[in-house]
Amino acid sequence: MASSGIVIQHPNQTQHDKIRRGTFYAFGKAKGACGNITGEVKGGDGKCYPGRTIKDGKHWIIFFDLPRGTDYRLTVKGSVTGTQTATFDVETKNTFADFEMTYPYDTTPICNTFAAYGSSAFTSSVTGLAGVEPGNTWSGPSTSQTWCVHFEDVVNSPCDVVVTDGQHTARQNGVPVASSNCLIP
Repeated sequence: MASSGIVIQHPNQTQHDKIRRGTFYAFGKAKGACGNITGEVKGGDGKCYPGRTIKDGKHWIIFFDLPRGTDYRLTVKGSVTGTQTATFDVETKNTFADFEMTYPYDTTPICNTFAAYGSSAFTSSVTGLAGVEPGNTWSGPSTSQTWCVHFEDVVNSPCDVVVTDGQHTARQNGVPVASSNCLIP
């Protein structure tokens, strides 16, 4: 019988992480038969914030919209498997440039399967590259003014992550990506 499990890659489940903006995408990996993936965040004040699953399956993505705060606890679960948690803080709330990338935001090593996300004041769809490898675009709720581009198994590292809507560009140069940076379910 195959084992199953869920891993949260972002926010990082192995350390207390910091999220730069309250509108963000949690993402990770499911192994085995996990069923439908859902997520919820509980604030330090006890208030619960349900997530919106944008992408289900082996590489899942969940959208959240939170106020600035500390000691948030994200719980992700599959309908037929256990749960996984991560703790984090939200540093700011919905102050952004017209078009910007929120994650990745520096050259901290990350898993080679990841979601780049950010915000836009424009209605154009976006495309993205990690090095020369294209990503799949997933959008948040239309009211959130956010975008998300998912990359799987990026092999060139470090790579420049570039997202554009055709007129505006956001980039993070020199992001070290490797399968050795991935948490394993």
